[in-house]
Amino acid sequence: AAMHGEPSIRSYRLTRREIQCLKLAAAGKTDEEIAIILDVAIPTVRFHLKKAGDKLGESGRIRIVHHATALGFISMRL
Repeated sequence: AAMHGEPSIRSYRLTRREIQCLKLAAAGKTDEEIAIILDVAIPTVRFHLKKAGDKLGESGRIRIVHHATALGFISMRL
């Protein structure tokens, strides 16, 4: 990604929890399912996804997950 003018993954300071939420969202989990898996409240999941989106300069779950995937935070391997 850095070769195409995109900042490197290190330029983004996503927390471990933000990355966990993004990975689970990318796997198709709902906010409620992510909350159960991570043992947190649903608003906490939404907070982490929103903060990740703010840091990536994106809004909307699909756009945030897509950008995080493009940067290498999420692997789409099966």
